[in-house]
Amino acid sequence: MASIFHGLGGQRSLTTSNKFQFPSCKTLSAGSARSFSQLSSILHPPTSFADRNIFKKQVNGESKRVGHLRPVICGVEKEAGSVEAPVPRVGVVVFVLKGKSVLLGRRRATICNSAFALPGGHLEFGESFEACAAREVKEETGLDIDNIEVLKVTNDLFHEGAEPSHYIMILLRAVLANPNQLPENLEPDKCDGWDWYEWDSLPRPLFWPLEKLLQDGFHPFLIV
Repeated sequence: MASIFHGLGGQRSLTTSNKFQFPSCKTLSAGSARSFSQLSSILHPPTSFADRNIFKKQVNGESKRVGHLRPVICGVEKEAGSVEAPVPRVGVVVFVLKGKSVLLGRRRATICNSAFALPGGHLEFGESFEACAAREVKEETGLDIDNIEVLKVTNDLFHEGAEPSHYIMILLRAVLANPNQLPENLEPDKCDGWDWYEWDSLPRPLFWPLEKLLQDGFHPFLIV
């Protein structure tokens, strides 16, 4: 998969309907059957696309259509013909470390072109952060990584581009499974190549989420 750093946008305004009110924690703790029914409908939507807009019941062992439901997104009733609001996505970004150096690649993208960025990508359904980190690094650089640890979570709004976006970024660190393995550029349409850079003398320009981390005093190394 393409790196999370190769095609991100920025912020977009969100709109919601007032026709649905999520049951309060107080109401839920009181054990209201109606509240739990509401919550269940949000957390457990119909699994079949064919059933999404049709309410059914069993009659003599057969499924009967008894009415239509309006689409519901995240517990908010969606008006017919309205545009679905964008939602945040989850990105996994990896500090692959070698001594006091970190692996960076130079972007080829319409946003922040030629900026140096970390390997990473989108979290897939059912995937752990660590599994996503290993998969993305392998897909982009050919490297196998080990000792994968979660370091930090950031909340980033990307204002650039025609499609603004909002990402929850999971930052991890890892080391090479084989210290002698060399990085390959497996996505040359999105990256000019990978190399190791000393943390105290990183190249510029950096992709802005990484630059902001540095300005905030962050570093990915183990404190001993």
